[in-house]
Amino acid sequence: MRHLASILFWGAALLLPLVLPVSCTEKPDGGEEQENELILADTALTLPAEGGKFSMGFTLAFPVEGGAANAECGADWIDGLSVSDTAVSFVVSAYGERDPRSSEVLVRYMYGGTMLTAEFVVEQSGLGYDVRMDAVDYQGLYTISSSEDTLYAELYFSDAVLSSPGSTTLWIKVPLENSEASSRGLAEGEYSLGADGSFGTLTDALYFTTNETSDDFASLTVLTEGSIKVTAAEDGGYRYEAYFTGEDSLVYYVGCNAYGGLEDLEAVSTIERDIAADLSDHEICQATFYGKMSRAWGWSIYVAPPVGFGDIFDITLYSEETTVDKGIPDGEYVCSTSREAGTFYTGTWTSTFVTGSWFTHYVRYGYCDTPIVGGTITVTNNSDGTLTLKFDFVDDSRYPHRITGEWTGRPEYWEDVITG
Repeated sequence: MRHLASILFWGAALLLPLVLPVSCTEKPDGGEEQENELILADTALTLPAEGGKFSMGFTLAFPVEGGAANAECGADWIDGLSVSDTAVSFVVSAYGERDPRSSEVLVRYMYGGTMLTAEFVVEQSGLGYDVRMDAVDYQGLYTISSSEDTLYAELYFSDAVLSSPGSTTLWIKVPLENSEASSRGLAEGEYSLGADGSFGTLTDALYFTTNETSDDFASLTVLTEGSIKVTAAEDGGYRYEAYFTGEDSLVYYVGCNAYGGLEDLEAVSTIERDIAADLSDHEICQATFYGKMSRAWGWSIYVAPPVGFGDIFDITLYSEETTVDKGIPDGEYVCSTSREAGTFYTGTWTSTFVTGSWFTHYVRYGYCDTPIVGGTITVTNNSDGTLTLKFDFVDDSRYPHRITGEWTGRPEYWEDVITG
């Protein structure tokens, strides 16, 4: 509805006035006939997303007696138009969308058969994001990549205990100079997502949620641009503010007050030599299809012996477009964190959870677990309906070990499509 309100003239502008053209004239005492004008304090108001009560002042170039004013606006989020002797007042509703919105307010002043008009624009800022997460749990780690001999920090921000069912997490990876890997945490500054891996940038960023009943992914979004800003707080902690755009074109905001520095994440692998995996009696191969994910079609491949003890590997793989009925496309897949088609995901871990690709080597009275951080796996669909997996993996030891082997058999296909 359009709102009308009477208003008296304003004797003096509160701000530097803007003069707008009008259609009538007034003759001051002893002077020549001149145009009268309705003068607004400004042409526009920019208001916060929180909304509230605001006003716009106005006056006449040549004050008159017996005049009356009204104002109207067609936007339903601008309400409560009222008047005083100095300004048009109105109430702006709170706004929960990403992008700003705007509307015009028309002001009329009438006297002696004359009407003066002027307009101003009300622009309300958007939130600047589509998805907001206020993190309550944080973990910062640093480690040396054995394949690149580069120091990295990995930071996790979650709205609940990390990896707990139903939780949401932002994960970022930051290349560091050695001096930055200390107990004080990530150095202050702004880190932008970039592919060059230079200091002061991010190489990877992911936003994911876990299932309500497990720590498996319920959704996963690769973040493609944006930055995170780190500032020191007076209480000894840090404030993290992140804005990232995902492949889904949504803008994600994450804020967190964090305490504690970067923990030294040492190599996990307990393998002491190169391994030629013995998979000769392995009958179990479960290939789970996750459907279209952020950049490719996702698979989990699990190979294990039917009973007793033996080597096991569990691979998170990304392929070209396919279906569970078509199976895993042939080709060589390279270990990577990119989640692009033609890759399998690097084994990663924190103090609370592991993900990605792992190999378990059976030794007498126990097992040696290792994340796979390099290498390849080649998939071949044979004419007799069997599948051959030939792999050459690299573990995360400071002096890496190779894990090689080959398996051929009939996989059992499962489908567990997730969003992301």
